[in-house]
Amino acid sequence: MWDSPNPRLTIVRSAEVWNGHDLVMSLIGELDADTAPAVCEATVSVMSNGGRRILVDLSGVTLCDNASLYTLLGVRHALSHAGGELTLISPSEAVRLALLRTGLRELLPMGLRAEGRLTRGNVE
Repeated sequence: MWDSPNPRLTIVRSAEVWNGHDLVMSLIGELDADTAPAVCEATVSVMSNGGRRILVDLSGVTLCDNASLYTLLGVRHALSHAGGELTLISPSEAVRLALLRTGLRELLPMGLRAEGRLTRGNVE
């Protein structure tokens, strides 16, 4: 687990490696303009240790604003430029609504966990 400077968001690093990803990161709590920088810091930490493929579980996100989605988009671009990828899975209702509100659904594609593997999917 990373220490977040904001107690409204917990970032849990899983020891599990999933489908070739270097890290599985679960976000729990509120994802907004105040807490999103902690996600950037965690990503920089992973990248500085050589990690390039990050899977982010969003099932525990209780609040999601537009700024946080644009932050995730920036993280995705940074990883892409470094030869990696960001895969988001299990979006909570708050995340799904924010994706629809911002129109970022196509730019932040979701993966789905299914029978021990990761597949690409759409979020309705």
